[in-house]
Amino acid sequence: TPRPAPSPTPRPTPMPTQLVATVVNDASELRSAVNDASTTKVALGDNIDLGDDPVDVTSDLVVDGQGFDVTGSFAVQGAALSLRNVKLTSSSGRRRALAPGSARRALAAQENGGCLAVENGALTVTDVTFDGCEASNNGGAIHAVDAEVTVVSSTFVDCSLVYPNDAEKEDKKSWLGGGAIYAAGDASTLTVRDSTFTRCTAPDGEGNGGAIVAAEVRDVEITGSRVGECSCGEHGGAFYLDGESGSRTLSIRDTDFDQNGDQNDQKMRNVITIRGFEHVELVGITAKDNSNGGGNEASAVIEFTEFDKNFCASPGDGQCECCDGLYLWSAS
Repeated sequence: TPRPAPSPTPRPTPMPTQLVATVVNDASELRSAVNDASTTKVALGDNIDLGDDPVDVTSDLVVDGQGFDVTGSFAVQGAALSLRNVKLTSSSGRRRALAPGSARRALAAQENGGCLAVENGALTVTDVTFDGCEASNNGGAIHAVDAEVTVVSSTFVDCSLVYPNDAEKEDKKSWLGGGAIYAAGDASTLTVRDSTFTRCTAPDGEGNGGAIVAAEVRDVEITGSRVGECSCGEHGGAFYLDGESGSRTLSIRDTDFDQNGDQNDQKMRNVITIRGFEHVELVGITAKDNSNGGGNEASAVIEFTEFDKNFCASPGDGQCECCDGLYLWSAS
């Protein structure tokens, strides 16, 4: 009787490739690891103070903070940076010499992005705390141009835009925006999930978006988040979201707006400004105890509501207001 053929030995299932982290304990080791093109992941072994000079990221990199703190900033140009489990704070230096590279240049004078500036790349932050991050123009914590930005389970506390002096205040007031996040550009997307913004501010004068400014961004998605005690000097004490025109989408879901406006004598006009998006989806939004610069309540509960290809025509400046705290500005 012929023997049955032996069963083939099963091949072992390949394990997912794990990135091997380079552990760094100070600023010099971090800069050296990032400058090494072979480094794809670093893990912090201690708190690190980067001083006033930003770390340049020009190739894809993962930074695992392992619960430690970083004081200083990162400039990302044409690369993808992923940050997780770290606390970020701006450096104390208010001025730095200009340096090559537009993302680095934005950080160099600390005008844009107090902790992170990214251009033509991608940024993902997960379980990151931004505490007391400051800039003097746009994006107190994050400044992104033509970049994909994803923020997950992160916290922004006391992030703000500040003027070094009264002359710069007058010179820049029409450009200021985004006490925590500023994102701009046709190639940009902004996704925020399960995150909180507390006491984030854009200054008086013409400051927009106490927490977030998104200007001409392709897609904006904000889900499961909370914005509290944020304020600005002009439009959007919480969010200023300007699609400008074209095929752009905005979705805000299950997000709370609580006690925004009138902190530090800010004279904001509204809590949320939405302008020029082709498709707007607002679901499960709760606004409570918000107020505008006139001391009036600006509260609303908006549920299961969809705005699609809207046009607002009103006398004068083409602006319309509804639901007290929600401000809609059409783009024709």
